[in-house]
Amino acid sequence: MKTNQTDKLLNKIDIEKWRNYYAELLTENRPEFQSAEKEDNLAGTLTISEREVHLSLKKMKTGRSPGPGNIAVELLKCGTEKLRWRLAELFNQCCLQNKLPQEWRVAYIVSLEWLI
Repeated sequence: MKTNQTDKLLNKIDIEKWRNYYAELLTENRPEFQSAEKEDNLAGTLTISEREVHLSLKKMKTGRSPGPGNIAVELLKCGTEKLRWRLAELFNQCCLQNKLPQEWRVAYIVSLEWLI
């Protein structure tokens, strides 16, 4: 009986609906992304400093699983000024060339089903 109640509460969604939901959610045709195309002309003028990288790393939450590159946040946070400088250099090159590595476009998404 508890399973039926739980199923009703969770209103189970089949896998195909999840796939469609995430496919629509992650598309670059959404209005939020359309406005970003207008800002592409400014991309070459953007400069990211080592300090900005340092402050951003400090704000990142630890204890999360790493992404597709298997680089843990804790590893980046423990890096020295030289690592932060290299990261800033990499980000600035991406801005100048207006390109992102294909690997950065991949993310792991997990839908969690919380039970009451």
